[in-house]
Amino acid sequence: MLRVRSFEPRLSHLLLIVFVVLAFYGRTMDNYWIKDDLLISQFTTGGQLDWGRFKLFLWPSHMEREQFWRPLPILTGFADYSVWGTNPVGAHLQNTAWQALIGVLVYCLLQALAGGRARGAAFVASLAVVVNPIAPESVVWLLQRMVLMNAAFSLAAMLAWLKAAESGRHRWKLLGLGLLSAAILCKEIAVVLPACFFLIDLSYAPKGQGIGKRLRSALLWTIPNAIILGIYLGLRYLLWGRLTLKYAGLEPREYARHNQVFERVPDSLQHAILPVNEAVFGETVTTILRAAMALALGIAGLRALCLFVQSRRFRKTSAILITFGLLSFLPTLLIFWVDQNLFNARLFYLPGLCIAAIAGLSLCLSATEEETASPAPKFFSWGVTALLLVSYGLSLSGGLVAFEEAGAQVRGIQSALVAAAENDELPAEDLVLVAFDTPSMARGVPTLETSLQSAMIRPLAPHDFDVVALLETQNLPATAAGNARIWWERIQSHQAKTKKPWSAYRYYRCKYTPPGIAPLFSARHAATGARPVTATSPEDGLCLPNDSKAPVFEFSVQSDPAGSNDRYALVIDTHDGRRFQFGIHLGRNARRDGQLIRFDLAKGDPDHPELDGAWEKALHQVLLAPVPLRWHIETRDDSNRLVGVSSDRRLMIVNVRNPHSGL
Repeated sequence: MLRVRSFEPRLSHLLLIVFVVLAFYGRTMDNYWIKDDLLISQFTTGGQLDWGRFKLFLWPSHMEREQFWRPLPILTGFADYSVWGTNPVGAHLQNTAWQALIGVLVYCLLQALAGGRARGAAFVASLAVVVNPIAPESVVWLLQRMVLMNAAFSLAAMLAWLKAAESGRHRWKLLGLGLLSAAILCKEIAVVLPACFFLIDLSYAPKGQGIGKRLRSALLWTIPNAIILGIYLGLRYLLWGRLTLKYAGLEPREYARHNQVFERVPDSLQHAILPVNEAVFGETVTTILRAAMALALGIAGLRALCLFVQSRRFRKTSAILITFGLLSFLPTLLIFWVDQNLFNARLFYLPGLCIAAIAGLSLCLSATEEETASPAPKFFSWGVTALLLVSYGLSLSGGLVAFEEAGAQVRGIQSALVAAAENDELPAEDLVLVAFDTPSMARGVPTLETSLQSAMIRPLAPHDFDVVALLETQNLPATAAGNARIWWERIQSHQAKTKKPWSAYRYYRCKYTPPGIAPLFSARHAATGARPVTATSPEDGLCLPNDSKAPVFEFSVQSDPAGSNDRYALVIDTHDGRRFQFGIHLGRNARRDGQLIRFDLAKGDPDHPELDGAWEKALHQVLLAPVPLRWHIETRDDSNRLVGVSSDRRLMIVNVRNPHSGL
């Protein structure tokens, strides 16, 4: 009778793993949707769940910018929406459950690989995995559920394959093949799993089998694995006519050049292996936490080397973990980078899992759990283990703070824009909301970027609001001119496409603390006085670049009352409280065409030559922000009394000059 090595997970260990995950991630359950999460409108038609839209992600896939075929995570997203709607709590519950399941699977797999008596070491290793601060981007950023599901199915597949290898029962391998297929349909990186299966077949066959028989069995089972991989690659080719994929709309090599991936490798590996969010902790605390992690991981590495030499069981276990971590990392090299605030850390989830698992296992295997003596006294190893877990836990806690702030930022800006739109005098379908300085990150956590438009349509908003999201200056080209030109071109492009009048545009600047918006124009004033004029041009709300010549202002007047000699003035109020008043003189800087008067600001005010060039002085400067102007026309009678004021009109001036050109 075939003997299967003892495998006895403790219920208390399993419950503690789940408890630790909930203790850390429970605080994020109400985190709002961020960035790509806001695209849940793709699940709906008219704001209502539409299961028919699932085929867009299944066959044929509509994804061309990023050629991912990952239908299983999308399916769970549809399921979330069917139960929870736009409440993110349900989606966070599921992501947190996947993270807890991963911790449990790591515990079970390590105990099975390292031997049934290695429960304590497997438990500590699983704790290191679930508190690894590299993980929050995969857990709290809801769209990244694909990373968690891929990890869970991959670990379960290896556990099933190990069970089959040790017992000789092929039904477990059939289960492993099914789990492999599920893992690939969550994230294509699972194509590396058959290499781990091959090592398991060679290393964990029942006792008494020679190396020849093990090798033949391992090679034989590569056939169904190859068939599954071939089917998957064939389906990818049918979808996109290629076996490789695009990432962020770019070819991988182009992406690597654009993001300087290879130049950043040393820093990226440091941030990924010693993950601390610098934007949360600051330089001093970051250095302390990274030093603690480096010390603990360094000692774990030394102990791993000793165990690798002395322990056959540890050699086999670490070989499989290293293979899994390394092979899941190598295919991402062209797109792998992690910054100092742990953005893009999801690419290191699986390698980080393997590093944490090996470290925890190395530090805690003892004479009672291994066939060889522990290389160091137990009190020392547990002290180093505590150092690793505490530094990991503190860093994880800070990283979760960043996600809370990001969610609050998205929710605050969205709510403020919705409130402003609902309080406007125009109906929702006529409005255009222009949001300057739309945030793309909060302490390294992605927030809105151009996904603000998705946050302002159903089902996340009560109506479909038209939004132009203009990124904050730090995420645009380096020069002020480059920033402003992109802003201006996007607004102009939107207006040309929609043909909506400029009077429908409302301008806001996004605020981060507290999150919300600040209107760029104060409340407008209506025409007043006995003889008000009517301002007609430039159009109210117009957006202009300030490298163009001064605009021509037009206004209409009724025929002057008998015996009167009314005079007019253009009054411009700037964003910083300055006021410029230009006298309008018919025949000198203005001309009449019936009831219409056209005033050319470029000709200045003959009575006040000190105002010559005031337009340039007020506006033609290198700016990092748009300049909101308000203007009106004033009427004065023979006695210089103010007898009429036109209603206010708005001008948005955006600097698009090259500051080095001298223009």
